[in-house]
Amino acid sequence: MSKRLCRSRIERRLLALLLVALLVAVATISGCGSSGSGGAVYDAAHSPVLQTARIQTGNEGSEDSQYVRITLGFDREILVTDGYAPQLRIAGEAVDPADMTVAVTGDGLTELEVTVRVDKVQGGSLTLTLGKPGEDETGDIVAADTGTQRYAAGNDKTVEALLPTGVALAPAGEGVIEVTHAFNVRGIAWIVFTDGGETVEGSLLAGADTLDGAIALHGHAFLQDDEYDIAAALAETLTNHFGDRYTFTANGKTVEIRPLTGTATATAKDLRLSVYEYTLIV
Repeated sequence: MSKRLCRSRIERRLLALLLVALLVAVATISGCGSSGSGGAVYDAAHSPVLQTARIQTGNEGSEDSQYVRITLGFDREILVTDGYAPQLRIAGEAVDPADMTVAVTGDGLTELEVTVRVDKVQGGSLTLTLGKPGEDETGDIVAADTGTQRYAAGNDKTVEALLPTGVALAPAGEGVIEVTHAFNVRGIAWIVFTDGGETVEGSLLAGADTLDGAIALHGHAFLQDDEYDIAAALAETLTNHFGDRYTFTANGKTVEIRPLTGTATATAKDLRLSVYEYTLIV
């Protein structure tokens, strides 16, 4: 065998080995550096932990621009892999991942912002779970800067909320409540009326909405109604429920509450209105 032929075979073998090594390297880089979710695992020491949840609603001046925005705070910097979307239900209905916008935000990139376009938040309940780590079809929330191994957030946390609609109330004197903000979206603001710290039970009207002792104030005309309109609607709604024991008078952006003669409360100083809403991580 000639030296030239031997050298040619050696060169072909070296070239083949080099090609295999190159393909392996490319595959390794793709698996580690891409945003695919394969290989992400949960580990208590390294996986992101959900610590806070904030929810806001809003609009950009039209019916079609209403939105719900959920901001989730984690204990470390995070990334999201391709296709990630949480499991989300609003008013009992599952939200299609295609209708969500997901982005990493916040100082230190420790927050995940999930925005959903809505046409209403009737009822107002919301539940969100992060999703199981390692599911290719949903992607993952993973810790940033952990090398080749990706550590996904666990799915043992659920956010439960009664959505804020934007309506806000504040004391403005003895037995006087000011409407300080109007509706952001079409929905229900749940109003709690207390006398001396105790929730006052209202008359159960036919077709009336109540929730945990709160009564419903509807925001159908959320684009038009301002704080003055809401104060008038609030006085009317409260009168319908509690008018046998109290008077409710709208004056501009405020509602004045007074007990009727013969009720248990002698003065108005202990009469309060508040908006019932909550956000919990369970």
